[in-house]
Amino acid sequence: MTRQLVAACVLLLASCAFAQIENRPTSPSSNQVQDVHRATIIDPAKLNQMSEAELEEMGDTLRGNKEMLQAIDCYEAALRKTPRSAVVYNKIGMAYLAIREYGKARKALERSIKMDKSYPEAYNNLGAVWYADAFSNKQKSKGKINRAIKYYTRAIALNDKFASFHSNLGTAYMDLKDYDRGIAEYRTAYQLDPNIFERNSRFGIAARMSSPEDIAEYNYFMARLYAGYGDTDKALLYLAHAMENGYKGIDKVYKDTEFAKLREDQRFADLMAKRPAGITQ
Repeated sequence: MTRQLVAACVLLLASCAFAQIENRPTSPSSNQVQDVHRATIIDPAKLNQMSEAELEEMGDTLRGNKEMLQAIDCYEAALRKTPRSAVVYNKIGMAYLAIREYGKARKALERSIKMDKSYPEAYNNLGAVWYADAFSNKQKSKGKINRAIKYYTRAIALNDKFASFHSNLGTAYMDLKDYDRGIAEYRTAYQLDPNIFERNSRFGIAARMSSPEDIAEYNYFMARLYAGYGDTDKALLYLAHAMENGYKGIDKVYKDTEFAKLREDQRFADLMAKRPAGITQ
């Protein structure tokens, strides 16, 4: 399975931000962001005439249209009217995450948490920032992924009913090759929302496997997940991707209990008969 397919297949954007940076454009420098920010600022007189609720609503609309810098202008204007709003700081953090200004995103989200220590979305989003930042350089930072795990775990401790929190945590574990804990979180996410991995948004969650072998193993685990829940089509899709990437343990499909029903499907027999060269026969 190609990295593009991995990014396309695994997916979350509920009411909080998540962190997939596959196919991301080059990160702008701080000076570039500041220059754009000055160029796109909204008329201050207009902002001053609006209520806090109107400013926040306008910011949400602009953020939805991916006009992040203007959205930040609106949110900051709202904060001038009501300085201690954890929700608004959370939204500012989401906007900065979208333009990959990770330092500013962290600062906003940390302020959100300081104002409301029981705000699970802010913890999740702070985890998303650390996760995204872990891939901002060419070499993956395991330390930053562990930071992300810390905040995802805290978000789940506050509210364990968000499928997106579990799928984010699962992805971080998968990146560290902790497959058992990763797939356990994916199962929980699936139980809470069977469509969680089918959404494809800019802030989706896609495991960033570092080699074809890792990708193959990842896809095999996803095949097990879907097979266990009786989703034959997706199980076959991921199993095919695992084989395409040369998963060496493919014969486990005949032993793993999740595949028991799948083994009765003729499409499974056809797929296994066509296994690529190099895969155990």
